Amino acid sequence: MKQEPDSRRAVNDGRQGENLPPSGGRGCQYKTGVVFLAWLSGHQSHFTMVGGLQSARSLPHLARAYELADRIGLFPDPALAESRIRNLLSVYGV
Repeated sequence: MKQEPDSRRAVNDGRQGENLPPSGGRGCQYKTGVVFLAWLSGHQSHFTMVGGLQSARSLPHLARAYELADRIGLFPDPALAESRIRNLLSVYGV
């Protein structure tokens, strides 16, 4: 019988969390951008992630993501996206 790798065995026996990468890794940064753009696009009502992971990216990084997404016409409702980014920036005093 073929032996399963340790990580796969851990998932199969219910110990999923033991083999996950620590929070704050590159995957969290990627997910932050996806959640941020989904929120700006109106697909989500909030920009909050479990464990506060929305803070994985800096405010200047998020502002740049908004600028680039706006430039390529990503937002179905540009006025909503603009309103949301302005509100976010005002929370941080910008």
